[in-house]
Amino acid sequence: MRTGVITAVLLAGVLGCQSPMLDEPYVARVGDAYLTRSSLQASLTRLAIGLDTTEVSRQLIDRWVTSELLYQEARRLRLEARADIREKLEESERAVLIQSMVELYHIQEESAPSSIEVSTYFESNKENLRLLEPFVQVRHIHTLDPDSARMAARLLGQATLQQADSVFDYLATRFAVDAPASVALARNFYPERSLFLTRPPVRSALAALMPSRAARVIASDSTWHVLQLVDRAPEGTLPELIWIEDHLREQLQIQWRKQNYASAVQKLRTEADARDDIEIRY
Repeated sequence: MRTGVITAVLLAGVLGCQSPMLDEPYVARVGDAYLTRSSLQASLTRLAIGLDTTEVSRQLIDRWVTSELLYQEARRLRLEARADIREKLEESERAVLIQSMVELYHIQEESAPSSIEVSTYFESNKENLRLLEPFVQVRHIHTLDPDSARMAARLLGQATLQQADSVFDYLATRFAVDAPASVALARNFYPERSLFLTRPPVRSALAALMPSRAARVIASDSTWHVLQLVDRAPEGTLPELIWIEDHLREQLQIQWRKQNYASAVQKLRTEADARDDIEIRY
């Protein structure tokens, strides 16, 4: 397994539960500190699929034991009593508490923007929402069989404009490895640079395509792709709401969180001023 797969974040996760109930199984002990099996398993589930979990477990346990030995030795030597270390501990505690307070303010604004709010924002800011990059609408079928790919491309190319959507849905359902994803992709416009990032041949083919009823068959990693460019909206185009609705919803959520945070901080400041708790000397 590659060096560095077990990150400090995972190690922090297993350091979190060190004092189990008496009947809770554990996988390691250092003095009175325990690494519980459930804590170890929680860390393992955060790892990417496909890793050797037995080896990962060994590394996590070994690192936990090492860290616990160092921690207990530091406590035995009363390093926390040193002025320089005490200052660092206080700075860390302060940073954690401040960040937790900010996160709490963000959590308090949980409601997602409604469709009406998103639409109103879109209408009010249209000119500022022109595309900064090309957006495309594509029909794409990923299949494991070359004959199926050629048949799908031929039938899709023969379909009239009125038939194209229903013909594509049928072909995707019949041939695509992931039919729902293919159908969903064909229903909207997306930034061209965000598509087919793990399929360079398909990505290159898309860049060279012009909007057409013709569909290309592209081989990639022993599989086949049927690709048809429906339309390409160049940079500077005024988008339809549906193209960027999800992005606008995220942006509004961020704005609301910032406003909620600013309001909360201003409230704290006003209350502190009223108590004469703030004094600033420039």
